[in-house]
Amino acid sequence: MEARMLIPQIVSITARGCNISQFSIEPLDRGYGDTLGCALRRTLLTSVCGTAVTEVEIVGSSNEFSSVAGIAEDSMQLALNIRSVVFKLDVHTESLVLTLRKTNPGVVYARDIQTDYRCQVVNPNHIICHLDSGRLSTHIKIQKGWGYVPKYNGLCWNNGKLILDAFYSPVKNVSYSVSLIKYSFERLVLNIETNGSVTPSESLRQSIHILKSQLSLLSV
Repeated sequence: MEARMLIPQIVSITARGCNISQFSIEPLDRGYGDTLGCALRRTLLTSVCGTAVTEVEIVGSSNEFSSVAGIAEDSMQLALNIRSVVFKLDVHTESLVLTLRKTNPGVVYARDIQTDYRCQVVNPNHIICHLDSGRLSTHIKIQKGWGYVPKYNGLCWNNGKLILDAFYSPVKNVSYSVSLIKYSFERLVLNIETNGSVTPSESLRQSIHILKSQLSLLSV
């Protein structure tokens, strides 16, 4: 009689908090819990497509360490605060330049960034800076990508723009555990947390597709 390997399924999906889900996968042959868990965790953390801020142009700033009149934060802190804004681009858009203008004194939020139908701000209440007087005018370039991409050639300031390291991954944290179930089979439990630009389920689907496409290219 021909021995056949088990075909696992996602038997349950449980929400564990905001943008956090737990996936239970079973049954698995002995040893395959760690095999799949490690591969999925690595793919989830490094290869899921996301959006990141890559350039920030601040009107009135002369270098990355200069201050801008009327703004409490310096140019570098302002750029880092902008980099923490979570964006979601539509499927047909690879990059986009957005504008942030503010003239009224007070707190400047991510929701103040001017967007259109191609882009969504996921964390609109994120604080970007504090405007005491004067005006704030910036141009923000966002791009799709995957993994971590350091700033080009080590440059930080180029032609009036702050060039930023880009961390595209929308997956913030992944953990997994393996336990034995009946007949010495295994259960794999995956915990996935994202930044909200994709759901945990969508990030898992992407990871499975990436692994399948990579393995399908192999031939012996």
